[in-house]
Amino acid sequence: MSIFVGVGVFDPKVRFFGDSLAMVYGRETSARKAKDGTEQSRCLIWTDTWFKRNGNWQIIAAQDTRFECK
Repeated sequence: MSIFVGVGVFDPKVRFFGDSLAMVYGRETSARKAKDGTEQSRCLIWTDTWFKRNGNWQIIAAQDTRFECK
């Protein structure tokens, strides 16, 4: 088991394609503290695709790619 330490979201951007489709993308970091006390970092770039259906925005696709934290 690990304990959540924190998260940061950086440079999120939104691109609209018409009135009902949008892509949101950016990067994030998170850190957790393991049972042994070590802190483990995770860095991601991500893209979420949203579609507006019946007046409500819904995520229709999501993609995360992990990269080495610096």
